[in-house]
Amino acid sequence: MTGGCPIGLGVIAMKTTLNGIQALGFVSAILGASASGSAWAAPTDVTIMNFEFMPNDITITVGQTVTWTNRDAIEHTVTTQTGEGTLVPDGIFDSSILNEGDVFSYTFIRAGVYYYYCIPHGSSMQGIVRVIEAPCVGDFDADSDTDSDDISGFFSAWEAGDSAADADADGDTDSDDVIVFFAAWDSGC
Repeated sequence: MTGGCPIGLGVIAMKTTLNGIQALGFVSAILGASASGSAWAAPTDVTIMNFEFMPNDITITVGQTVTWTNRDAIEHTVTTQTGEGTLVPDGIFDSSILNEGDVFSYTFIRAGVYYYYCIPHGSSMQGIVRVIEAPCVGDFDADSDTDSDDISGFFSAWEAGDSAADADADGDTDSDDVIVFFAAWDSGC
């Protein structure tokens, strides 16, 4: 094919050779794909307004970044504490004083529950970030084994436009999902 896109060639080859190993070798050679669980993670925004963190309880996956923006005319902080309601900083992160319009971001690299608060406003301004391990998109059937069943299941869902095949979590099923799926599958999760 002249003027063709290598990604398009990879997709066509994968859709017609669902036996796994040949498709994977072809895709890896053409695309040079590599797995990165956090490469597709979108930031999560928290607004500080009216002396509240909004939302004040969020769940994200390892590798995601949370961004807090102060929309109040009052100074605030975003400071982790040693436990829920302790109001004792634990040193994981501290934004320092945020004036109106200031932004603070933190990327979570470990699963766990992170309690945080605003130092000047203590018990009236607290929040929680729950960080969970990201599911492996390469283990499509969730049986803890990356094998040809995952490839068959993924492509059946992908061809049907099923949201379960939205491997990059961008709201549509397209060739980017194939790249993300095979990169994760190849890494063995």
